[in-house]
Amino acid sequence: MKKELKLEVMESMDEFAHAVRMNRDYSDDQFERVKALLSDLAGAARNDHVIDKDLALSLYALPQTVRNMFLSYDGSIETRPQRFDRLEDAWIDLDALVLECLQPPWQDTRWP
Repeated sequence: MKKELKLEVMESMDEFAHAVRMNRDYSDDQFERVKALLSDLAGAARNDHVIDKDLALSLYALPQTVRNMFLSYDGSIETRPQRFDRLEDAWIDLDALVLECLQPPWQDTRWP
């Protein structure tokens, strides 16, 4: 895997996580960038048998951060702001993308 891609993915995830922590929200552009980079990373990591520990930590932490911010709303569902629904959707999408990045190459279930 290219070092430049790894650094770009980590930087993008850090920026996204920071926005979510500070605002309990994110920009659509930011989210689309993170998703695109994670898809690129999943493709690049398909043949790798080892993943950088810092990258693995960042990948593991991102969906949890978004999930925790989603769960931080403690009011009723009827009055929950839309941004928390967005956080829930982002958490699910990011979790799936991260799992794809961390999937061992010998367990690749995608079709050619």
